[in-house]
Amino acid sequence: MIKRIVSGLSLVVLFVFLASSVAFASTSSGYITNPVGSNPHGGYVVASKKCAVCHAVHKANAAGSEILLRSSRADACTYCHIDPGVSSKIVYGGVSTNYSGTDNPYGHNYSLATPVTCTLCHQVHAAESQMTSNTILTNYILVRARTGADDPPGAGYDQDSDWDTEGAPLAGDSKDVAISKWCTRCHTYWPGTAPDPVDSHVLTAADGTHSFSGSQYCVSCHNSNTVGGVVTTGSAFPHFTDGVRFLTQAGGDVGGSVGAVPATDSQHDGVCLRCHRDGLGQGVGDTF
Repeated sequence: MIKRIVSGLSLVVLFVFLASSVAFASTSSGYITNPVGSNPHGGYVVASKKCAVCHAVHKANAAGSEILLRSSRADACTYCHIDPGVSSKIVYGGVSTNYSGTDNPYGHNYSLATPVTCTLCHQVHAAESQMTSNTILTNYILVRARTGADDPPGAGYDQDSDWDTEGAPLAGDSKDVAISKWCTRCHTYWPGTAPDPVDSHVLTAADGTHSFSGSQYCVSCHNSNTVGGVVTTGSAFPHFTDGVRFLTQAGGDVGGSVGAVPATDSQHDGVCLRCHRDGLGQGVGDTF
């Protein structure tokens, strides 16, 4: 009798072990490496393997993990795009403290008064309901202006601009126009009249007498990652660039935008001399 009981218990234990093995032993549903040449932000079909690049049912156990991610939603992009940086597009110089450290004058980071996180500007899944109508901005998976808890105070495109077509980016806007409009979602700009608290200095075109370069777009001045037409590795405006506040300044005391270098101080005269001297003895302090 005792042998029969022991034998029966053994069979029960074996059955439970086998059943649990089927249910719990598989660890194949962890994160996967994004296939080369594939973009995990959209284009999901039945047989694609993109979701598991960021989400994993069984292995989303990192500290602060949310919605099956490697980390929190705010930092969900850092694994691929900062550190260790497995994407072809690396921002913040590939240095996580440039993103999450103290206020960095060379890039947006989340210690600012209004926390600037990846998902504040980007729609990870490229959802149509959150994208702008502009193709260029859509390629950057930039969100349209919203009114919600995740938006900075006063979020929404500036309606006081002196553009012929003001406000939100339009489908046909060029890259520089679209980016300039999109930036006003958080940064108010020209002409700075009420209720906008910030004014800006805009030269729609150089006049050849007082100014030798225009500043009609945000990137006309905030363009330090394109000095000499070369994008520095790890620098991607506005995430992290060499020039303080992303600005450039004249490369020498003669001034001129040709040969401009990243600004080291936003109040240096060199920032103004880049546009208001032509580098050949014409301009502010010399001829007017």
